[in-house]
Amino acid sequence: MARQRLVNAELAEELAGPVHALALKTLTLSEANAKSNG
Repeated sequence: MARQRLVNAELAEELAGPVHALALKTLTLSEANAKSNG
């Protein structure tokens, strides 16, 4: 949840414009590597 808050804070200006919804899957590099290695 904290990661998504950080991303939303960075994108706040864009989200205030025409973009009204955004779906994200936020992973650390190690999480992404573990997921791709299965």
